[in-house]
Amino acid sequence: MNIQTAGQSTDRNTPVTVLLLGPFTAKLLVKDLPTLPKKAQALLAFLLLNRGRPVPRDDLATLLWSNTATPQALQSLRQSLSVLRRTLPPYAATSLEATPESLTLADGGAITSDIEVFHNLAQSHACEDLTRAEGLHRGELLAGLRISSGPFEDWLRIEREQFLSLRLRVLEQLAMAQARAQDFPAAISTAKRLTSLDPFREESSRLLMRLLAASGQRGLALVEHAKTERLLREELGLSSDIATRVLAEKIRRGQLPPVTVVESVETNATPIAIAAPKLALGWVDRPTVGILPFANLTGDAGENHVVDGVTEDVTFALARDKCLDVVICADAATFRPSNSALASLDPSLRYLASGSLRRDGKRVRLMIRLTDSKGHLLWSGRVEDDVDLRFVPQDRLAAQVAARFSQAIRTLETEKAERKPPHDLTAYELYLRATACCRNGRHGNTRALAFLQQALVLDPELGAAYALAARCYHVQRMMGWRAPDDPQLFEGIRLAHRALELDSAEPETLWMSALAMANLDGSLEESRRLVDQSLAINPNCVNALVASCFILSHLGDCDAAIERFLLAQQLNSLDTSQHLPWHAGATAYFIAGRYEEADFATDNALAQIPSYPGALRMKVATAGLLGKVGEARQAARSLCTVNPGASIAGMRAYWKALIPHVPDAVAAIETGWRSVGMPEQ
Repeated sequence: MNIQTAGQSTDRNTPVTVLLLGPFTAKLLVKDLPTLPKKAQALLAFLLLNRGRPVPRDDLATLLWSNTATPQALQSLRQSLSVLRRTLPPYAATSLEATPESLTLADGGAITSDIEVFHNLAQSHACEDLTRAEGLHRGELLAGLRISSGPFEDWLRIEREQFLSLRLRVLEQLAMAQARAQDFPAAISTAKRLTSLDPFREESSRLLMRLLAASGQRGLALVEHAKTERLLREELGLSSDIATRVLAEKIRRGQLPPVTVVESVETNATPIAIAAPKLALGWVDRPTVGILPFANLTGDAGENHVVDGVTEDVTFALARDKCLDVVICADAATFRPSNSALASLDPSLRYLASGSLRRDGKRVRLMIRLTDSKGHLLWSGRVEDDVDLRFVPQDRLAAQVAARFSQAIRTLETEKAERKPPHDLTAYELYLRATACCRNGRHGNTRALAFLQQALVLDPELGAAYALAARCYHVQRMMGWRAPDDPQLFEGIRLAHRALELDSAEPETLWMSALAMANLDGSLEESRRLVDQSLAINPNCVNALVASCFILSHLGDCDAAIERFLLAQQLNSLDTSQHLPWHAGATAYFIAGRYEEADFATDNALAQIPSYPGALRMKVATAGLLGKVGEARQAARSLCTVNPGASIAGMRAYWKALIPHVPDAVAAIETGWRSVGMPEQ
């Protein structure tokens, strides 16, 4: 820790100023402070960034001494607190308020930080204030501070991301203010700093292009566009979005008058452009799958009609998936994928679906497989059920088989799309790539929106792409990447309505739009109607069943919600996204007051993804209500790591649109959270 002194006189009102935007530094006017140990620096920094909020001692011990047993960690915490109190002037040390359960850094001026000054300056639109705010940055947050604790490193990474995002917005506002003052050299310099901080942020690149063009440097503006294109292509396998390419073309044609350049700079660029030339249809390239008769391996020729019935039911169930083009190979009664009869099939068939049925008493076993048109095995699976197909309709078995086939084909198609060069992708393939990464962290979510934008350049009427973009915003809210009242989330609502305007008969469009609308604006009754319509078209869609489970739960119709959850589990228990159905089931059980079952379902969700925020929120509540204090506190610590600042007030804001329907459930969550000391604010 560096100590800088200035001046020779002070009194009790002289604040200790702690600088966090760069290496940890403390400044005091009258005397040097002894060097603080790194854990003490980390402790003071954490309390500063959570000023006014009581932080449980257990949370701080886990945050900084995660590799140490709890009693020893708590003792280390007490020692670090003692070091802080001895090091700080007495009038500043009193700001550290301690109880046996928690620590709080009190509001007031005895200890100040550069981050608080930065936040105040960032609210201004004046060049002077924004310049001062940028001048506070001496490097990344707590640069060089290394603590051998996973939770602390996770927390610090998230905080750094948040402050980088705020810094980018300040620099953007500063560049625009400088340009309005006709100080283009300064504005261009600021915009270049923007692009260096986040080279993949196309809004920054467009701002620099506009400023260069406005200052008469059209050639350099086009060079900047070429650099952006090359970076995106080489690093992400993407091309720039439509807004960037349109801007480059306008600059190339000299169509940007200097007067309008700065005034039209976008500070919150819309990720999905609706107006674009139509070049191709998105679903033209949907995969074609040929259905071959299933083989009867029961040893009983009298059951041939049963096996034929299974083939027909699987074909009918699979045809419900509107993303597939299903072809019946009716003339292949003795066909096997290895036969020479392959040559007689339509060469446009991308997949051949076949299977064989065996019986062990009442236990029916279906081996199913996908091959290409040359008979090469691409995927295989097994479905079993305890039914006697001679007396019980095989709808349930056929639905399971169809769901497994649909999931396998979707996975194979996505893998194929990921291997293709970006410039060769169809709108459907871009949509698939977006589907695969929309929930894969913030970067994956951003990539998904970029893929969807490119898909809509190829097919501006691809409703499912708009619906998936709306879901991306829902994911941002659910994961805690955006506050529940963030105005940017209204973009998700707009996109969902646009999706329904374009394609209200496509089941994926329906359930994704329904889930986004339910979570972003609380229109639950309309969402219920939409998801029911989706399931009427394709009742075997596991994703639609999970979406329906969430929506019905939030409406308080828990019996129906649990029924949908159990059906989703039955159809595809081997789905790789099992954390979602389990979290949906946990939500339904919790709202129904069945806390033991909710806790069990939540544990299953967290077994898949231990850092999943939705399941962590639920686990704090279920374990708290059931008296599992240790589990509840561990979940609370994990939640505060992935969602810093989690609080009861924030939880109520998250459920704001849903509280009118399930007030008892929200009250129960509050009780569970309070039982483990979750902060109120």
